[in-house]
Amino acid sequence: MVKYAFFIILTIPFFAFIRKKRLDTIKFNDFEYKIAYVLTGFILWFPIALFIFLLIKLLLVENKVV
Repeated sequence: MVKYAFFIILTIPFFAFIRKKRLDTIKFNDFEYKIAYVLTGFILWFPIALFIFLLIKLLLVENKVV
C-alpha cells in the first residue's frame, strides 16, 4: 500500500504541472488540444481512482466482507 501511495504522491503533481503549464504553451489546433487535455485528465485521475480502489479493497478484505 505504501508503494502505491508513494506513486500517487509523485504522479499527480507531475501530470497536473504538464496539464497546466505545457498544454497552454504548445501550439495545438482545437481538436489536438482537446485530445491532449482529455488524455492528461485521464492520466491525472487514474492514480486517484487506483488509490481509492485499493483502499476500499484493503478495508473490505480486512473486515472479511469479500
